[in-house]
Amino acid sequence: MSEEYIFLNKFAGLEEYNDLFEPHQAYQSFVRFFETGIIDRTETLDLGFKYRVLDPIPNHSTFEESFDAIMKQRAHECVSLAQKTGRKISVLWSGGIDSTGVLLALIDILGIEAFRDNAEILLSQESTKEFPELFKFIIQNKLKIIPVTHPVSRYLNSNNLNVSGEHGDQLFGSDKMLTYVESGLGEIKYQDIIPVLMMDKLGKAKKVDALFSYIDPVMNKAPFRISTICDYLWWVNFVFKWQQVSLRIAVWSIDNIKPVYESLFHFYRSDEFQKWSLNQKGKNPNHINLYKKPLKDHIQHHFDCERYLESKTKEISLRPKGEKKFWHLNRNKWAFIIDTDWHLSRRQIVNEIY
Repeated sequence: MSEEYIFLNKFAGLEEYNDLFEPHQAYQSFVRFFETGIIDRTETLDLGFKYRVLDPIPNHSTFEESFDAIMKQRAHECVSLAQKTGRKISVLWSGGIDSTGVLLALIDILGIEAFRDNAEILLSQESTKEFPELFKFIIQNKLKIIPVTHPVSRYLNSNNLNVSGEHGDQLFGSDKMLTYVESGLGEIKYQDIIPVLMMDKLGKAKKVDALFSYIDPVMNKAPFRISTICDYLWWVNFVFKWQQVSLRIAVWSIDNIKPVYESLFHFYRSDEFQKWSLNQKGKNPNHINLYKKPLKDHIQHHFDCERYLESKTKEISLRPKGEKKFWHLNRNKWAFIIDTDWHLSRRQIVNEIY
């Protein structure tokens, strides 16, 4: 393998499961705290290894496009790419807010008949339960569906344009903040609460102090003053988890990572969406049901469902719910690292990590 990396999952970010390099202690604490492989898109932090940023944070100083305009523009871009390359569109639909926004945007641009002829929908049992009204619409209009289960990677045809709702969370905040929003703590100063969250994961005050100081230089590079817990968790998610999200679906294809990665069209992975997010000051939605409100409003405009608009909240889409714990435990027994030459290093983990 080369000595420069583009992906590592949360287990590979820990020294005991990494055979290639030794991440810094503060980096390992960061991985334990945010539960993901960290790549710093600002290229500020020393992680203890060389890494390459795939999507640098764009210049956002002058940007006035509306969210709806970007949705339409991105859907046009997706359809145009599929047509130019002669590929079928495969939409990964979980029933959640992000992927539902993608599906409806594409149906709007193509129209029902063209969508029926040129696209298909990959969905699971959970998809039908998350948005049953839209599932009925899909069936009634005879749109092609492909039943899948987790991991979705093994059902992807790399000859298709596989369209996902990835990066939606990174634009709007983080699911980690929602319990605090729900309990009325969305406006609490991050300095008063983040050390408490870190202590819960790290268990030692010295490690908490070291991690807080380690991350702090990146806080100063935010587009506006980071003040609340919601601001803080959004910026951490936007900067440090973005690249992991770009690659995580492809990684689970194991022996076909680069072709699958190149077949993916992550709908919200664009400079325009990032610029929009960077210009939205203050990330507290004030109520859990208002999280991702611009996207929920877009969904409501294209598919009238008051229940979904008023009560739909964030769900975890890329891993199974509690009733599928066996698969979840099996999935979490691997450390994955990908270098810049697209070589995969993987190591099976015998013991469960807590």
